[in-house]
Amino acid sequence: KAGSKTDHMSAFYDVMPTLNEITKVQTDYKSDGISFYNTLTNTEKQKEHEYLYWEFAGYNGQVAVRMGKWKMIWKNIKNGNKEVELYDLDADIREEHNIMDQHPELLEKFYDIVRKEHRAPENESFSIEGVEALFE
Repeated sequence: KAGSKTDHMSAFYDVMPTLNEITKVQTDYKSDGISFYNTLTNTEKQKEHEYLYWEFAGYNGQVAVRMGKWKMIWKNIKNGNKEVELYDLDADIREEHNIMDQHPELLEKFYDIVRKEHRAPENESFSIEGVEALFE
């Protein structure tokens, strides 16, 4: 309904499955996306991502994971940085207070997700040298 809000966590790759469901179009397109149609219509229980994962080759390479209220981000990978930052987005939406030292148990979970999700890009310009150090 107009004026309603949601805390549903989604990413751009959820848009195509949502549009496909709205228009009742089926495609063979493979995607990690999950339709958020049920959130829009409030008709059925919404399927949710366990986490969101993304990589960005710009700014010297970044990898991030979003799990519920937590956001872990590894910046400046190409410069050899090994520090992962952690933010509680419920309390710190502007990501101003790195609290990784208070939750070290989340670091290994972050590394496990990176190991699972990282793929060498087809286009070399999107490569982030240094991520592979997690696999050694």
